[in-house]
Amino acid sequence: MSITLQSGAAVPRHDLRSHYVQFEQDINRLVCDKVAPPRPVEKPDGVYWYQPREITLALRECRRASNGGYQFTNLALKSDTFFTTERGESILLDDRFLSIFRDVYDAQMAAARITMMNRLRWREWAVAQLIETSTNFPIGTRGHTTSAAWSTAASGDARKDVDTAKVGVWNNSGVQPNAICMSWKKALEVGRQTSIRGVLNSTSREIQPTQLSEAQLAEIFQVPYIFLADAPYNTVSEDQTAVIDSIWPVDNVFVFRYDPSNDPMMPNVFRTMHYNEDGSSGPLPIVEEYRNEDKRGSIIRARDEWEIKKQDLNLGWVIDTTP
Repeated sequence: MSITLQSGAAVPRHDLRSHYVQFEQDINRLVCDKVAPPRPVEKPDGVYWYQPREITLALRECRRASNGGYQFTNLALKSDTFFTTERGESILLDDRFLSIFRDVYDAQMAAARITMMNRLRWREWAVAQLIETSTNFPIGTRGHTTSAAWSTAASGDARKDVDTAKVGVWNNSGVQPNAICMSWKKALEVGRQTSIRGVLNSTSREIQPTQLSEAQLAEIFQVPYIFLADAPYNTVSEDQTAVIDSIWPVDNVFVFRYDPSNDPMMPNVFRTMHYNEDGSSGPLPIVEEYRNEDKRGSIIRARDEWEIKKQDLNLGWVIDTTP
């Protein structure tokens, strides 16, 4: 796309942003926006409201006497504050560099992909750290360790462990969880388990047990949403040979209540308060380009601004699958 740049004046690159959506998110399998659904906010700091379950789950008879009035029910909302943090990074596209590699690849698209992915990968990391924090989901209260490792095909029992988590969430919140998030590697272990193979064989399905789709996993676990985390990252500095690991904790399975709406009656475990000053409602970073004559090149920049809030930890349960 041809655009006119003025030195120092940033121009939004919606074309680079939209092209990224069609390609990169499908590959990297980010789950941050599922575990902590984004909620657009109009300013970097403020107050948001939600309905506490103390109100929604109250049990009242509300008997009315003859000629008497009706009892009033409290419709109070709870509030919390947020303060977003801006993050961003840039890549310089030197004019000479562009001339040399113009026939090799689209440098602008590559710069947008790298910077946007880095921004999204960091948000994925922030969400994963919340799942790994033991004080958020302590064993026995909002989590449990399996009696047999899921990697042990003969004795691992993923369905039993998920059912335990479902009951745990309901006991804590009165709400049935409707979503499970796990690493794609853990999903492979599920497909190898003898108990799961028995379920598949009983339905006469001609599929490879270790290649279960999200829809098949949803049917096995009886939940509408399955999210498979597959976002990698390099654990060492860029000047060393890459050592790849998973951002999502591979051995932790998260069973939780998921609702992407902004309805305050429908709480989530976490919420991402997402501020986009360009007015867009989506959670993707803003992509911009501006000219730097001192460097004789253009600069592609991706930036975003958000804060992840703990809304109701009792709506989640962590399964540690490696006893």
